[in-house]
Amino acid sequence: MSKWLNTSGEMTVNVTASAKYSTNDPLIDTKTIEVTQDLNIESPTNKRESGYKGEFAITGVTINNKPSTIKVGEEVVLIGTVIPAYWLQDNLVSFRSSNPDVASVSWGVLKGNSDGTAVITATAIGTTYTDSFTVTVQSVADGGYKASEIYYAPEPIADDSTTVTNWLVDQINYVSENGYKKLVLPNKTLTVSPVPILGNVSEATAEEHLCIFIPSDLCIDLNGCTIQMEASGWSTYSGQSVGIYNGYSFFVFDKNCKNSGFINGTLSGEVDQLSSITSGNEQVCMVAFRNCEGCYLEDVEVCNSPGFNITSTIYAPGGIGNATYIKDYNLEEGGYADNGDKREETLAYRTIEPMQWTSPDLLTEYPYYMIGSVWGTVGEFIDTTLYDIIWYKSNGDVLGIDRNNMLYYPYKAPTDAEKYNIVLHQDYLPTTGFSSYCFAPVFLHGQPRGCWIKNCNIHNNTSTGIAMVGGINWLVEGCTFKDNGFRDPSSHIDMEDHGDCMFGHIYRNNTFSGTGYFYPLYGRQFAIHNNDINSYCRSIRVYGMRVYNNIFHRSDVGFSYGGDCVFAQNITEGISSSARNKNTDAYPGYYAMYIYDNLKSDGTVIEDKIDQ
Repeated sequence: MSKWLNTSGEMTVNVTASAKYSTNDPLIDTKTIEVTQDLNIESPTNKRESGYKGEFAITGVTINNKPSTIKVGEEVVLIGTVIPAYWLQDNLVSFRSSNPDVASVSWGVLKGNSDGTAVITATAIGTTYTDSFTVTVQSVADGGYKASEIYYAPEPIADDSTTVTNWLVDQINYVSENGYKKLVLPNKTLTVSPVPILGNVSEATAEEHLCIFIPSDLCIDLNGCTIQMEASGWSTYSGQSVGIYNGYSFFVFDKNCKNSGFINGTLSGEVDQLSSITSGNEQVCMVAFRNCEGCYLEDVEVCNSPGFNITSTIYAPGGIGNATYIKDYNLEEGGYADNGDKREETLAYRTIEPMQWTSPDLLTEYPYYMIGSVWGTVGEFIDTTLYDIIWYKSNGDVLGIDRNNMLYYPYKAPTDAEKYNIVLHQDYLPTTGFSSYCFAPVFLHGQPRGCWIKNCNIHNNTSTGIAMVGGINWLVEGCTFKDNGFRDPSSHIDMEDHGDCMFGHIYRNNTFSGTGYFYPLYGRQFAIHNNDINSYCRSIRVYGMRVYNNIFHRSDVGFSYGGDCVFAQNITEGISSSARNKNTDAYPGYYAMYIYDNLKSDGTVIEDKIDQ
């Protein structure tokens, strides 16, 4: 996660030289060579300062996510936490693989290289404390379809948007109900509109009638066609609304949808049909990823949206009202043993009486829980990053204990638990937060998990290319972003609301240019590597970000108020950074920014530094 975590101790970059007789003459020759520089890496030691009740001496380390299997070519951002975990303390963890040919780790990012197994070990730097797991790497299975699994849709009987939209809904329903796995659309322009989907509905169900929900296990092959949105009252702020809903989300992956997506074509919005860019509705969305898993866009052009265009968001059924709040008067010092008995424990506060688990009927669609807030802010009123949770059966027997869970990280909810207790690993009783609640709710939620956008051309969207406001382990790879954003937030990618709930995103081998910002504003444990970025890039509050092997063409690259973040081995014209002041900032406790081994395009070495 920082300079000393690389094992080679070297940095290799490509340098290209071109020869001409004069400026206006053609090239005589161009040659690219590799230049390797010894980095002379020096390993530091975790610094631990005095806490509220004493020293936070390191007692261990844990890996918070331990994937048992990954595919060849797949990457996973590993999360390592020094114990005791505390916002104000260093959290330096190194990772090593027993078999790098099978699975390697670079800057804390695990990558599958070939079939086999490897043991991944995390070490709290400066100590002998370790944690490990075994990962199996498997080749990607052939994704081909049998002829009997493919349905070729006939052309619609008319080309008006009402007919085409209802025809499209019928085709999707038909293939889902008859067991087809792939729907191939006719190669032509298909004009659609959200209006025909809207019926005479109540406010509570209005949003669903502005969506086409994609079923599980369905690949929609656009087959070179263009799905063209027609402008309507839903396209503008001054236009139609139902209850609280304004705008629309057209194609939606939700309701625990799995393994579905679009390939090979164009999804075009209606901005060119509007009187002005500013009249467009920010809430307009062509593709929405909500409570889903393994859903995707591949080889798709997504363009000309007047709004958010593509969104990834978290959803909690019933909102914050579905949560069970942890209250300060139900907390006392100490922890719980494996058998559920109370025990003395330092740096720990436990709930005294078990809390009631949520309604079981929600678990099928929303099988994950977390501690935090759907907006990703409430948890900052505590100083821990880890907690234990003890599950109980209806008769009070202990069902199991999950230890060292990470705040905000999603965990699979048990289906047969009735109640639970919590242990917060920190050195004082938290009493600040919402009203009489000490800091945070425990609640069910659904959000995109393991989804991807690959080899897509995302351009000319007037608010954002991708509004990333939720999701776990996203992959955005091989995409071209250009001229996205002519009004706030004016972004190619905007990672913002629900920030602390976003984990493990990977952005690799993408190109960013033209109008629009690359805004990895908020989030946790994500990687940005091997991208070509000719856009303003700014990060404001992230934790565990790894930015490496990128080319930044501009000098206005900035990372502020980050924690345990690394900016390394990049080519950049400039970098500004600052760590959050842990004594005076409104949201204290983020550790440091590590900037190492970066070069300017002319070969000038950028000074290494640590912002704390």
